[in-house]
Amino acid sequence: MKKRLLSLLLALVMIFALAACGSGKPAADNTVYTLKVSTTRGDNTWFAKMYNDMAAELKEKSNGRLVLEMYHNNTLGAPADIWTMFTNGGIDMLDMSPGMIGSFTVSDILNVPFYLDGNENVANMMWDLYNSGLLPEFTDNMKVLMYLPAGGVELFTAKKPIESMADLKGIKACGSSAMMSMCIERLGGTAVATMPTEQVMSLTQGVLDGVITGANFAEIMSLYEAGKYMMRQNIAMSCMFFGINNNSYNKLPADLQQLLTDTCSKWYSDYYIKTIESEYSGVLDRLKGHGVTIYEPSAELLADMKAATADLIDVYKGKLTDAGIDADAVMAVVSKYAG
Repeated sequence: MKKRLLSLLLALVMIFALAACGSGKPAADNTVYTLKVSTTRGDNTWFAKMYNDMAAELKEKSNGRLVLEMYHNNTLGAPADIWTMFTNGGIDMLDMSPGMIGSFTVSDILNVPFYLDGNENVANMMWDLYNSGLLPEFTDNMKVLMYLPAGGVELFTAKKPIESMADLKGIKACGSSAMMSMCIERLGGTAVATMPTEQVMSLTQGVLDGVITGANFAEIMSLYEAGKYMMRQNIAMSCMFFGINNNSYNKLPADLQQLLTDTCSKWYSDYYIKTIESEYSGVLDRLKGHGVTIYEPSAELLADMKAATADLIDVYKGKLTDAGIDADAVMAVVSKYAG
């Protein structure tokens, strides 16, 4: 009887051991996991507050087992250096914009002029691409926890509003991507590469006539000091991401992995997407307070701008093909979100 009981107990122990090994994930333990996190926004921004509050919630709900060590405002280095540290495991988590790195080929759909609109629409498209296995630029390096759409990019000009295509002819302007430079050229202007920190001076001195950027960023960089006219029309869209290095994620026990993904999902839906929409209205009011004239293009001008840049979706498809990416598969997804 005792032998049979002992055999039964040993069998149960083996079953539980095999089940734990078969999960492929570390079992829960009392180890404290400290993750180094880099973010792009300053300490006093609502972005930073969101991350700080999220970190506090994760620490509390994990009973101190999951600690996020926050470094805001790119204090760990230039974006390219931070990206290298992240992919090499020196940084565990980060938020960043693909445009800061410049090597996210599929994500460049965000920069195709007049192709996408709407924050939630953009986030849904990015998740669709990600879940379809069409974003190796992300999956090769990280588990994405949040896609953070940040509104559109708009045209700021120094001397006058743009009322016709004639006003765009010869304009010297800068954008944040190669696609935006091509957009400027298609609209009849000249693309002038300019660092964000130099844009106000360049507008003041006439080196630039205009800048294509987001209203939030224009406020942060005080672009309103020289960019006195803002065309309220999304020329392209922007979307940041928040992710964790694949190796860092895989080292976490299954319960902490689940806590991390669930917490990020909750903060996105309950806080981020609502705040980014309301914040945009506040930014517009503050820009007006700084003397910026905000106007909308006429239907005729908008149609002309779209026609002039219509071929850039084919340029995008060509870049996908050149990079060895299935352009048809990507377009089958992104076309659902166009318009």
